[in-house]
Amino acid sequence: MKIKIAGYKNRVNNNSGFELAYIYVSVKRYLLWRQQMKIRCLIFLISITLCINNKLTAQSDSSYAINGTVTESETKQPLEGVNVFLDGTTIGTTSDMNGFFEITNVKRGGYVLVLSMIGFSVESKKIEIPQRKFKSIEVVLKPKSYEMPVINVIASVDDDWADQYKKFLTNFIGDSENAEECEILNKEQINFTVERKTGEFSAHSNEWLEIINKALGYKVFFNIRDFSVSGRGETRYLGEIRFSELESDSAEEIYKWKLNRLKAHKGSLRHFLSALWENKLFKEGFLIYESETPNWKDLTKKNSFVPDVKQITQNISDWEKGLAVSNFIKVVYLKESEDENFCDYRKSYGSKIESILDEQTSWFKLQQGFITFDKSGNTLEENRAIKVYGYWGWQRIADLLPKDYVGE
Repeated sequence: MKIKIAGYKNRVNNNSGFELAYIYVSVKRYLLWRQQMKIRCLIFLISITLCINNKLTAQSDSSYAINGTVTESETKQPLEGVNVFLDGTTIGTTSDMNGFFEITNVKRGGYVLVLSMIGFSVESKKIEIPQRKFKSIEVVLKPKSYEMPVINVIASVDDDWADQYKKFLTNFIGDSENAEECEILNKEQINFTVERKTGEFSAHSNEWLEIINKALGYKVFFNIRDFSVSGRGETRYLGEIRFSELESDSAEEIYKWKLNRLKAHKGSLRHFLSALWENKLFKEGFLIYESETPNWKDLTKKNSFVPDVKQITQNISDWEKGLAVSNFIKVVYLKESEDENFCDYRKSYGSKIESILDEQTSWFKLQQGFITFDKSGNTLEENRAIKVYGYWGWQRIADLLPKDYVGE
């Protein structure tokens, strides 16, 4: 490369060493600068390429589809109008006149596909997205048999239905502030029984319960497979659940739903598991302790062993992790205080603390010692695989969000 520097010839001939050194340094700096600029341009181009590839990958990850056909078991004819949805979500569709259905824009993960129609038994299938060789799903629905279980009862449906319904609301809908804004539209479909020897209280319904949650802005459909409250007061329930968004012309009401949903998510089991996935428990406001059993009397005790998160979790796939613990895990959420109505519940289990605490305390135990969960904090096993106590155990349907809810 030739660089012409005018006006320096005479000075060089006059034996000016200083000027020669200055020229040499200037040229060297220019060449170094040009080399640095080439490297920076190359890094910039690589970064842009990576961003584009990541965006395309993210778009392709959310473009999976589930499709299939549904027929009637006796006639083998296609069924039109069958509700087809992913359990616990707002994602779903209905079958057409040919019995065909398709759900699009499904993110990768594990799901339970549920199919239901009035007059037919509910069918469900576990699926994973994506699958290497995904095939169209064929489902057969059987006509439903309306039979009540044979149970020795001490109270009939008509004797004190109102009192039993009140007990059902407390244990199913819940007792939180959100529960106060919930209503079951078809409550007349619910039947109650009490087992004579154990005192176990049970609820049954031949139809899906339809629940309006005006606190969170959802209409909730729940199919009761099992609901009971033991003689000791332990509640368990199992069934399929579907969410749909409520509509409103009020900007104030929509904003209220947004805030309440975010509040319901913060500190929840799902929030905890998503923070565990990202290894950000403390940043998200969680402290965890290992314990032998839930200790309500010494609720504020925090000197038990803190398990190593890396030792209790393991990577299964790029969208799935495993959690393995044998003892109870105590979870304290520091960024939100207790609901006022939780105090009475806490005292009923032996807590001597009268005031509302500035933190929420829960326990959980894995029934089989292991569960799998995804990045969103959704567990891939049925609800009974993980047993919750404390604040999580007190919360019910009124505080439940769809699995596809994305917090802001």
